[in-house]
Amino acid sequence: MKKWYKSKTVWMGVIVAVLGVLEYLQSSNWMDLKTTVIGALVVFLRAITALPIGGPRRDKKGRFTSASIIVGVVVLALVGCGTLSIKAKDAAHCKFKVKAPHKVTCTVDGKVVYTQEGPKDLDIKGCCQCPPR
Repeated sequence: MKKWYKSKTVWMGVIVAVLGVLEYLQSSNWMDLKTTVIGALVVFLRAITALPIGGPRRDKKGRFTSASIIVGVVVLALVGCGTLSIKAKDAAHCKFKVKAPHKVTCTVDGKVVYTQEGPKDLDIKGCCQCPPR
């Protein structure tokens, strides 16, 4: 098994854990430490795993084979096709009621495609009041 500091999985876990700590420091909310716990679990699971789980096939020199490249391209194409998109023929609109209780309603060509409601104010950061047209 390779050294821990050569493991990309360990480094990813450490980065996630550090981001969780930074998130906690900004908000002082204990629930924001969930990201830190996830990062720590990634590092822990990597530490107790001795064998690799596999991956794309490689030749004797460690290079990917043409079959593994084709499979990778097909998987990426299928993942890309899984993106949700809605085509509007005429118009798409979203109405926001930001004061409690908040409500968001989005329509495409007059048909409601999304709604959200909640008991609190709706906080949209970085947003400003648009000038009327």
